[in-house]
Amino acid sequence: MSPGTAPILVAACGNAMAGDDIFGHLVVERLKTAPAPNIEVIELGANPARLIDRLADRDTLFVVDAAWFPDEGTGRLIDVDWFDPDRPPLMSESLLSTHGLSIADQLNLARRLDLLPSIVRLIAVTIGGAAVGDAVDTALRASADAAADIVRRRAARLEEPSHA
Repeated sequence: MSPGTAPILVAACGNAMAGDDIFGHLVVERLKTAPAPNIEVIELGANPARLIDRLADRDTLFVVDAAWFPDEGTGRLIDVDWFDPDRPPLMSESLLSTHGLSIADQLNLARRLDLLPSIVRLIAVTIGGAAVGDAVDTALRASADAAADIVRRRAARLEEPSHA
């Protein structure tokens, strides 16, 4: 990271009271337990609108969230470039968020305001559903460990001299 550049922002979404939608919170816990020096972690909860205020001077953003795939079940990790035209759609695009306000809408707004970092990754886990009071699937906990490892590895790669 060059002097004056903000650290990589890891923004986790989700409702910790809604079963598998706790995924983002679980990843945050793991990242805080074993932090990487070049990342800043924020928990947006079910309010992705708080993201916009944190994007100034960022080169890189990782969004961590649960992705609703009712026919697939819980536990498959998704790690995709946000700008990839083949990435899975999110709720504002008719599929994947459990939030009333969509993280996809926030990222699209950030793009229009010229605040969106040049590198944005979606790191998500597939879930079959999430409702307040639901139990957390055991596969989700292992996926949270793996997602935290993905964040750390990607952050370390971005810090290598070839990316500076």
